[in-house]
Amino acid sequence: MKTPGRAELLLRIADLDDGSFEEAALAVFCYQSRYNPLYARYLELLGRPEPRDLAGIPFLPIRFFKTHDVKSGNWEPQTTFTSSSTSWQTPSRHL
Repeated sequence: MKTPGRAELLLRIADLDDGSFEEAALAVFCYQSRYNPLYARYLELLGRPEPRDLAGIPFLPIRFFKTHDVKSGNWEPQTTFTSSSTSWQTPSRHL
């Protein structure tokens, strides 16, 4: 699948209809696997082929959101959301 640009990806997500969610999810996967260095490296280490459906898209382990800045592209976050964590655990961060 061709990797969409950011603008194309946003349009595809905004125009979702009943039959296009899986196609949009696979486009998001392609975008993230190209522009998110952490996710790209994770995929490389998994050594899995490009997914053909939703079930084949690997999830990034939640612990990565506790130890890394998970973002695609080069930008500075305006806000960082943190998860509610159980006592004494490190919360995950979402930029």
